[in-house]
Formats: sequence, C-alpha cells, structure tokens
Amino acid sequence: MSREAIIGLLSIVTVVGMVWGYKFVKGEVMLSRSYTFISVFEDVSQLAVSSPVLVNGLKVGAITDITVNPSNTKEMFVEYNVNGEFNLPKSTKAIMISDGLVGGKSLSLEYGNICKGSDCAEDGQRILGGSRGLIGSMLAGEDLGKYVTQITDGVTKSLNTREEGNLNNPINKTINNLQVTMENMARLTASMDRLVRRSSTNLQKTMANMESVTANLAKNNIQVNSILSNLNTVSTDLKNANLGATAANMSNAVDGANDVM
Repeated sequence: MSREAIIGLLSIVTVVGMVWGYKFVKGEVMLSRSYTFISVFEDVSQLAVSSPVLVNGLKVGAITDITVNPSNTKEMFVEYNVNGEFNLPKSTKAIMISDGLVGGKSLSLEYGNICKGSDCAEDGQRILGGSRGLIGSMLAGEDLGKYVTQITDGVTKSLNTREEGNLNNPINKTINNLQVTMENMARLTASMDRLVRRSSTNLQKTMANMESVTANLAKNNIQVNSILSNLNTVSTDLKNANLGATAANMSNAVDGANDVM
C-alpha cells in the first residue's frame, strides 16, 4: 500500500474518530438505533447538553441541544435522544429533576404502561415537559407523602402535649422561653419610651433657653455696638492727648515747686 493511501486512510479514521467522540460527548448514539424527542421548558438552569435522560434512574439517552423558542423567548426547546430499545407512549412526560444538592439536572421520562404500535411516540415528536423541586427529585411521590404525614402527625402530637400542660415538653419550654423574652422586650421598650420622653422634655427646655439668650443678645446688639464705639473713641482721644508731654510738664512743675519751697 502506497504512502498516500495510508495517509488518506489514517485521515479518514481520524475524522471518523473525532466525529464519533464529539457525538459521544453530546450523548448521541451512532452505532445503535435511537429516537429524537423535543420538550419545552420555561427554565433550564443547570440543564446542559449531554445531561442524562433517565427512565426510573436508568440512563437511556442524553440531551443533544438546547435552544430558545424563536416565537416565544420565555420558552426553551430541549432536544434529546433515547435508545431505540425503549418505546415511549405518547402520554410520556419529561420531568426535569435535580441530581443532588451540588449536582446538575437531568430529564426523567415518566409514563404508565408500555406502548405498542400507534400508541408509541414517533421520532421527532414533542413530549410534554415539566419540572420537580429538589425534595421531589430525591423522594418518590409515595415517600414524600409518607414523610409529610409523619411530620404532620409529629407536630399535632406536640401541640396536643402542650395543651395537656406537659412543661417538660421541648416545645413547651421553647414557647415559654419565647414568651418570657417577648415580655422582657415589652418592658425594655416601655422603659426606652419613658427615657426618650424625659430626654425630649429636657431638650426642649434647653433649646428654649438658648433661644431666649439669642433673642436677648439680638435686642442688646445696639447697646453693645454703642459701648464698643465709645471705647474706641476714648482710646483715640487718649492716643491724641500726648500724655507723655503732659506728664513731663507736670514733672517740671513739681520740681519748680520743690525749688521754691
């Protein structure tokens, strides 16, 4: 075999391997028969291409594409394939469930009886979509109802025990502590209210006194200005009086009087 033929064969094998790997990552089945279905959802958070499609927990396919409905942007088209060994009734529902607290989401196909012939969904058919919360995803419908019943019975028994006056009941202790806390809060609120009222009265008196002082200063402003003006005049007169020469003359007069005497 020539070198060119070998290179061509290896190229073909490489391309086929890449295509097969891409399809495998997307969850598409190439070597076996499969059906493609579409479901519509309003929210596809944590749902991704290659997310598993399950029937009673068994993986039977994978999501291959997620697109926005061009005629309604609030709807998302989710396309997925299912192993051809599973015939789905037309009444099948595709429920989006959580894989766990930190996991993503997957599609669970739920239906009643096994279909035959024309009762089975055809390739490319749209299947009704829905979603279920985290608790509903982790528990079956019967188990969830059982747990709800148990919780309801427990709460009812606890309330009945409280009505019977059993003080050692944890709920009774909690409620009594809560009542004491609320009473303390009510007393504290009343004390704070009285303190605020007294402080408000004193503050009003202080503000009134400050207002009175300010008013008096405003009334006496003219007198204060007059006093300051007089002081300024006296200072000017004293400056212009040449007190040094006057003092010298008085000193000479005293000396002359002393000489005469």
